[in-house]
Parts: sequence; C-alpha cells; structure tokens
Amino acid sequence: MDRFTLNVFFYCEKGRKRKDGTAPIYASVIVNGDRQRFPIGFFAKPEKWHKDSDARNFCQAVESRLKEIYAEQIRHGNPITPSVLVDIFRDGRKAKVFKLRECYDGFMETSRAGR
Repeated sequence: MDRFTLNVFFYCEKGRKRKDGTAPIYASVIVNGDRQRFPIGFFAKPEKWHKDSDARNFCQAVESRLKEIYAEQIRHGNPITPSVLVDIFRDGRKAKVFKLRECYDGFMETSRAGR
C-alpha cells in the first residue's frame, strides 16, 4: 500500500478584500506534494484573522472534516488526491470510485442480459 501524507494550511487572501475590510480564508490541501487551494467560506479581517477565535474554530472544523475524508478514502482503498478530498468536502458526500473489476462485472451482466 502506498504511503500518503496530508497537510492542511489556512491563510487569508488579502488581495480579495471586500468593502467591509474582510477577506476570504483559504485552505491549502497538500497530499504527497500535490496542492489544491479553495475558499472555506469564512471571512475575517486580514490583520487579525489568526487571532479571531471564530476563524480558528472554523478552520479547525474544516481541517477535522478533511482528515475524516482522508481516513475514509484510505480505509476504502480509494485514490487520494487533493482534488478528490476537496470535491468530497464541497459536495458533503462520499465518493464512489469504481474499481476495474466492478466495471467489468457490470459490463458482463449487461451483455448477458442483452442476449
């Protein structure tokens, strides 16, 4: 089995400030050196976001959920990439990955039914 590493970092995107002075917080998900960034849906003042307890709690919740998804993917033997983790996180669902054997069996069943 391959060994995977997961790192999650958060940062405030200062260049995307809104009129109220807040900016979006982004997560950077890194799996084996591959990275994907995405906004987590939380806004904070860039100069104070790392001290804001609401922002910290929100980031911890996001990181916790990403780690749950990561563990679930490993447990089921599914491919693990940053984009897979982020897609599942965003959709709030479990990913269905078809293995070659499942595809073949499905094809054979369909072929036999058509005879």
